[in-house]
Amino acid sequence: MATYIYINGYPAVGKLTVAKELEKRIPRSKVYDNHLMIDGVAALVERSSPHYQDLRTAARRFFLDIISTHDVTDGVTWIFTDSREKSAEAAAAAQDYKDAAARRNVPFVSVILHCDAQENERRILGEGRGGRTNTKPGRM
Repeated sequence: MATYIYINGYPAVGKLTVAKELEKRIPRSKVYDNHLMIDGVAALVERSSPHYQDLRTAARRFFLDIISTHDVTDGVTWIFTDSREKSAEAAAAAQDYKDAAARRNVPFVSVILHCDAQENERRILGEGRGGRTNTKPGRM
């Protein structure tokens, strides 16, 4: 049965690594990494722009609508990654994923991924963070 798995955690805790491992083990599953949206929006406007969050929200809702309603995505287990802190904005973003699962009438599984501080620092400073660069100003 298709399921929507939402993996949330701080940068570099291993969300994409875990998501890719799940994808290998769960038949008919796909990973939708949060950087697909973040980097797309960052190509349009700077992350410091007052329009950045609005565009990011619009992009997330657009893609989640396609994923949750289009025939081609029916029967797929989606594994989403996200990096949200505790705030009203973060809760609304997580709710968007839950609402998408409800539209598709599939279970929603929320996972908060942690790692210890030393491992997180090693991962942040290490190479190969999913083979991508960070679009956040002042970060690697």
